[in-house]
Amino acid sequence: MNLNEYEVFKVADLFKAFSDETRVQIINILSEKELCVSDIVEVLDKNQTTISHQLRILRQSGFVYSRRDGRKNYYSLDEHISEIFKQAVNHIKEVEEI
Repeated sequence: MNLNEYEVFKVADLFKAFSDETRVQIINILSEKELCVSDIVEVLDKNQTTISHQLRILRQSGFVYSRRDGRKNYYSLDEHISEIFKQAVNHIKEVEEI
């Protein structure tokens, strides 16, 4: 595969978004179903400011989508990101079995 400088930057940027434990936890729970911020806060037992900040990063990176329903924003995981995440988890499980 022959990547230009911009593509190299974007791929590196994609993997940077996976580099935070809270973001990985959010990706993990969103891989199951769409959730609002308060649900994510409850599941992860973290404060709303932290979750909102990480969701903003994930949204800007194109990892998650949001939709408003009344006063709540619901977040869902991009299909491609879900597949990358599943592959990463499978890789880790296979490597640890060696």
